[in-house]
Amino acid sequence: VIYILMNKSYHISRNVRAQWFLHHVNSSITLPPSDDVPETETTELLVISVLPQDPPDEWSVETRHKYRYLVTASSNIIFLSEVYSTVYCLDLSPSISAVDIQHG
Repeated sequence: VIYILMNKSYHISRNVRAQWFLHHVNSSITLPPSDDVPETETTELLVISVLPQDPPDEWSVETRHKYRYLVTASSNIIFLSEVYSTVYCLDLSPSISAVDIQHG
């Protein structure tokens, strides 16, 4: 599982996410050390964590930056956002209360 943080300053569309995946599929990625994580303002998408499918015995959260991780077609990628927006559409027009029982 690969966790990617989306920059809150940009609108990250599904196309950008798909482009990231297609650019990185069948390639390896690395993580920076925990104390050397770059700011999210410098990049649109930032890989913040990877949980390998079969980690070696010596793998831990503290040593995760020492490994290379292969992104495959079956990799699960979770995009996280710092800000979420919810839109509600209220339709109070007369058409919403009109029921046509003859035509369903």
